[in-house]
Amino acid sequence: MNMEHPTESYLKVLFEKIKIKDIMTTSFITIHEDARFSEAFEKFRDHHISHLLVIKGAKRLVGILSQKYLYKAQSPRKILSQDLAYGENILIDGDSFYDKETLDRYILSNIMQPRPYTLLPDDSVAAAITDMSKKNLGCIPIVDGRQDLCGVITDREIVHFVAQSLK
Repeated sequence: MNMEHPTESYLKVLFEKIKIKDIMTTSFITIHEDARFSEAFEKFRDHHISHLLVIKGAKRLVGILSQKYLYKAQSPRKILSQDLAYGENILIDGDSFYDKETLDRYILSNIMQPRPYTLLPDDSVAAAITDMSKKNLGCIPIVDGRQDLCGVITDREIVHFVAQSLK
């Protein structure tokens, strides 16, 4: 017997009333579909993010690139010696590095997930949470009716929203 806890129904009603546009991030990091793969690495590293929204033109969403795709395409190499010859071809990430030329052999549009799952700004946060859980997503791009990118909702935004609500 699957009995619903009273809190579950309360949370369901609450999250169905809250719109994605109320908690989504509108300042997000994008990368153009024709960019070099090393540029994707630099954006992941410099902005401490795990997803890049891939665009065509000004803001037409064409894909999403997860940091795990970067790792699958080219595993980072451990810095084992202080004698590593640092140069413009070495991209450092903590105690690991990538070779820029090797990264740039990959074509971003071949590595990214094309046509990612999206939601609209007026969809409910409940829909985002449910879909993120079912589809094992860390983020969902938010698009307008023309499929132009207008925001992103991540598991971090949802946790931050809940934490702020508890204050």
